[in-house]
Formats: sequence, structure tokens, C-alpha cells
Amino acid sequence: MVLPVNNSFMRKAGMDNTWINHGIASIMAYCSKHGMDVDLIDMRKMSWEEYESLIGNYDVVSYSVLSNDIFKTFKALEIAKNKNSSIITVVGGVDPSSEPDKYLANSFIDHVVGEGEISFYKLVRNIEDGKPNERLIQGEKIENLDEIPFIDREKWGEEELYNFRGIEAPFSTIISSRSCKFNCKFCQPGSKRIFGYKERIRSLKMLLRNF
Repeated sequence: MVLPVNNSFMRKAGMDNTWINHGIASIMAYCSKHGMDVDLIDMRKMSWEEYESLIGNYDVVSYSVLSNDIFKTFKALEIAKNKNSSIITVVGGVDPSSEPDKYLANSFIDHVVGEGEISFYKLVRNIEDGKPNERLIQGEKIENLDEIPFIDREKWGEEELYNFRGIEAPFSTIISSRSCKFNCKFCQPGSKRIFGYKERIRSLKMLLRNF
């Protein structure tokens, strides 16, 4: 799985280069739980040349995209297809889930996936088995978030989040819920469009075990 962050490539350590993308991490943990190994390509920590040397080695690559990452992502997708024309490319994350049409219009993209743990896992298994797949794949929701295993923080390294908005260090990030009952303009309607209108929350017991 690829993290094509807009501020990529060889910058100094700090929050922007070390925060964990919990969407990718959660999908990787779910796939691992079901016997599928997924590699992480963190473009914040490499050059274009390093990315190009790695990407052609895969049969399926997936990109998690925020709105400000779109141009970096499209360039990364073009490189992947030029490097290996048979590679199957998948995009997901906030922006593709909110506005799938602009990604479906890109010829370098084979599939657009919504909420990804179950949906991405099934897509890859279908590809392995030679089964057909829709180009736009709706997210298959996990109602009980406690069913999602803990993420593998070692794949990401330590989060350099010191001195963030006056919060005492050290600390780490965690995602405890999906969707929200409130209607703040910062998140809505995107959050409900991606995750639905029903708020799903991990249990306190599960959250405490995560640390």
C-alpha cells in the first residue's frame, strides 16, 4: 500500500513525515489477520527514483488519497503503469470515496474502493482467483470496530509528534470511531458519505489494550 503524501520526499523528521495513516494501517492489519501480507511504501521517506525502483515489483498497488495529495498520486500512478503495464492500481481514502468520478476518469486507475478492510481484501483475493471485479467498489462496513485488529506500529516507526499544539510529549495517534453524529463543516458531509450516518465506536476495553 502506498502513502503518496503531497509533502513527500526527503524532508526532516517531524509530525508531517511520521504520523500514521490509520486507514492504510487498519487495512494492512485486517489483511494480515486473514493471511495476506501487505507491504507499505511511504513516499514521505524516499525519492521518486526509489519509489520507481520499488513499484514495478508488485502485481497490485493501492493508494490512500487526501484531497491535497491528488496530483502527487496521479504522477505516482502514471509511473507505476509505465513501469509495469500489467500492474493493477487501486485508490481509496477520503478523496476517492467522496468524489469517485474524478478518479474513475483517470486511465491509470483500475479500481476505486470505499471503506477498505473487507472490500480491499476481497478485491485482492478475487484478483488472485481470476474473478472479475467492478471498477467502483462500494465499501463493505465493519459494524463492530473491535473486530479490526491492532495496527502494526513498527511498520511506520516512531511518530515524531512532540510539541504538537501544546500537548505534552510523548504521545501517539489512534482512531477510535467512524462517522459522527454531528454536522461540523470540517468533516461533513464527507464523513457520513464515506462511513454512513451511524456512528461506530471502538470499545474502551479495546482502546486501552491498544497501548
